[in-house]
Amino acid sequence: MNEKAGLGQNAVVDDSVVEAEYTIVDPVDPMVGENGIVYTAVVKSCHDGYSFLGEVKRGYETIATNGDVFAPVEMKVGEIVKFDELHTDPRRPGKFRTENATLIKNALVLAEDSNNSVAPYDLMRRSAYHKSAKAIDLEQVEKALENQPFADVVLRKIQGGEQDNLVEQAVNFLRENFAMLAQLDISCSITDQIDLNAEKQTIREGQAVYREQGLDGMVASLASEYESFYGVRECFKVMHQNNILSAESIIPIYYLPDLLVTAPVWFIDSKDILQDNEDADDPKPDHAIKFFCNQVNTKEFAWLYQIYNRRTRPLSAFSGRDIMPLKIVKVLEKAKKVFDYVVVATPYHDIASREWTDPEWLRNIDPFLIGFKKELPFMFLLGRWSGTGLFPLMCDMIADTIGHLRINKAKLRNFESNSYWHMGMSVHSDVGVLQPGGSENNTVLEVFADALIAAFEKGKLFEFLRGETLVPAKQQ
Repeated sequence: MNEKAGLGQNAVVDDSVVEAEYTIVDPVDPMVGENGIVYTAVVKSCHDGYSFLGEVKRGYETIATNGDVFAPVEMKVGEIVKFDELHTDPRRPGKFRTENATLIKNALVLAEDSNNSVAPYDLMRRSAYHKSAKAIDLEQVEKALENQPFADVVLRKIQGGEQDNLVEQAVNFLRENFAMLAQLDISCSITDQIDLNAEKQTIREGQAVYREQGLDGMVASLASEYESFYGVRECFKVMHQNNILSAESIIPIYYLPDLLVTAPVWFIDSKDILQDNEDADDPKPDHAIKFFCNQVNTKEFAWLYQIYNRRTRPLSAFSGRDIMPLKIVKVLEKAKKVFDYVVVATPYHDIASREWTDPEWLRNIDPFLIGFKKELPFMFLLGRWSGTGLFPLMCDMIADTIGHLRINKAKLRNFESNSYWHMGMSVHSDVGVLQPGGSENNTVLEVFADALIAAFEKGKLFEFLRGETLVPAKQQ
């Protein structure tokens, strides 16, 4: 297994101090030490002066240890260790021990006061679906991890584990974000049978009260609020029924840049009509482009979005080897009726904007289905083709996007200076233009790509895209 160490806290192992490592632990690749492939394991229990280790692996192979392995080291439950020797345990016939377990400090522990340590090995574990995923340089994958994508979402996952009561989380979300309906005792349950006729009658009665007082605006507001609530509740129901409701189903819109870099090529369905402009030479930014760019509202995000999505692709154009699972099709049917925009976000860099498309680029796999509602500051992860949720392969996909930019950035000159461009450098006829000047090739997008790559190398990619003030890295 390839590893790249960085500075970390110290850990006491076998009465000596070793420097803990911030390490990518990739279950697909074997960890190779000086003396060959080494073992990795997870701390299962901790006691006074010793620990027990489980889930022992040697490279690709899972080792049958007839129970947990003894280690004379006191560690924390959930931590990952490595060791190069495994012996029979004379005090426990038929079982094993190791003498030289060394802590692998997990780079995904993002808060100093966190008592949890869950390895990328666990959080981003590949499934059988990912056997055909594109191979990415592990150094670049680690660099992607250093940029802390979806930071609070990752931390919540680490601190909360699998979050057993996902249904309760969904119910609480409905209660908190549609509090106006609480006065009418509208059910937030996503598992109970609900009398929809009675529920809609309750809404009509509430509207009648507002109407009697001449509050016509409240009549419309109540109808709109209930429509949104009903739609989100129905999506949660379908996701729960198809076992794809997860702790990452509701993601703050703050992390839209993280999603874009992970899977930058989008196919979109909209409640409002979208004109098919795939064949247009110089299309004006449509309402979908403006909506997504305005959610972050920075030039940096808007430029990256349009580099990959200058012409909005209709959802009907989605095709490829990633066949949409039928259970996601069921969710999609509901989602189209509920959300203002439904997006299939893909790592299909080879079909980026035709000005710089690279048909030879080997695409990655495993798209996301995401829903957006204009009035809610969240995006909804409605499903993923692998069925694994947000995290698996995430850092590989981020590294792949940066690699695509790094190798192909010179092709960005193919965008003409006077291309219509949302949040461009000048305005022409009330529409943004990429760069002042005529129809010659632009001189700004390659410079922008260089700045974006530099931010990635500094671990500040997402701050760069959100336009946040960059602060010096904390001294160790």
